[in-house]
Amino acid sequence: MLYLPATVELAIASLLFATAVGIPLGIVAGIRHGSRIDRAVWTVSLLNASLPPSGAG
Repeated sequence: MLYLPATVELAIASLLFATAVGIPLGIVAGIRHGSRIDRAVWTVSLLNASLPPSGAG
C-alpha cells in the first residue's frame, strides 16, 4: 500500500501524456494519409505494439 499513490499518479500522468500526444498525431496522420509523417506515426505505433510488456518482476 505504500507505493499505491505514486503508482496511481504515474499511471494517470502517462495516460494523459499518451492521450495528449497520440490523438493529435493520429489526426495529422489521418489528414496526411500516405505522407512521411503518416508512415512515421504508423511505424512507431507498430514498433510499440510489437514490444513485449516490461513487467518488473
